[in-house]
This record gives sequence, C-alpha cells and structure tokens, in this order.
Amino acid sequence: MLAQGLAVFLLAATPVPDPLGPSREGWAACVEPDQARKACMAITRYRWVGSKILYDSEMLIDDQPFTILHARTVLEYRGAAVCSWTQDIGGEIVGIAIEGEALVGEALDLRRRAIAARMKDLAGVEYCVTYEPGPNGTFLTQVSIEGVRSPASDNTMMWIRPDDGWTIAP
Repeated sequence: MLAQGLAVFLLAATPVPDPLGPSREGWAACVEPDQARKACMAITRYRWVGSKILYDSEMLIDDQPFTILHARTVLEYRGAAVCSWTQDIGGEIVGIAIEGEALVGEALDLRRRAIAARMKDLAGVEYCVTYEPGPNGTFLTQVSIEGVRSPASDNTMMWIRPDDGWTIAP
C-alpha cells in the first residue's frame, strides 16, 4: 500500500514531458475551467513553427467592465517547461475588448500602454510553466520566473475543443 501511494505521489510530482502536445491536434487550453458552465478565465491556442510555439490567448482581465485582452507571443520548450522571454509587453497585446466592443486607435494604444506599465517587471525575464496532471482531466500549471517558483501565479488548466461552446467568463 505504501509503495502504491509513493508511486502515485511520484507520478503526480512529475511534470508532463510534452504538455502542449494536444494543441498539435487542435485542442485549446482553458485556464481556470468551470466545467459546469463551460467557462474559462482564458482560452489559449498554440501553433507550431519548427521549435517555436506561437501563443495566441484571449483572457479576462476585468469583469467590471467585462474586459478581454488578446495577446500573442512566442514560446519554446526548455526541458519539460514551456518558456517565454517577453521583451515588449505592450507589443504582445494585439487587442482589447470592453463589454464586447474592440478598442481601436488611440483608445487601444492608451490601454495597451497602461497594462504594459503594470507588467513592466516581467519585461525581458524568463517566464516558464510546467504542467502536472490534476483531477478530472485538469493540469496544475506551475510558474517559475527567472528560475524561481512563483506559486501565486499557478493556475488550473484543461484541454478543450474550441468548437465545443466554451467561453471566457468570470
């Protein structure tokens, strides 16, 4: 019994070696899934170009007013971790919608600069995530910034089919 419990512990503590593998088959990542409501705090799609992984994510950044940020960046594997090195945070923000209305022109630029200013400490740093299997098909995403674990940034994620009716909602 002890050996079985130890094996389960060791299995759970081992990061998934190809955590983004399902995205190669069209699956999207749902961050903080509410399976009953088919709701996510963010929905991310990945596209593969050689060893580079193109990250395209829509995420809820405010629920009053309902604000969704659309960001794109490049990732790559570093061992079992998925890592990015953001140089221009504002440049990675490709869209913002408030209450369903896309910001354009100066309104988008102002909001993009404000968000980038709040996140300036992440510019140029290594941001890595490993994935551990969790219950009910979920994964715990474990974040490290510059090689230092940042548990406050961890999330739950699960793979979803983009055409199965999932939405972004608080």
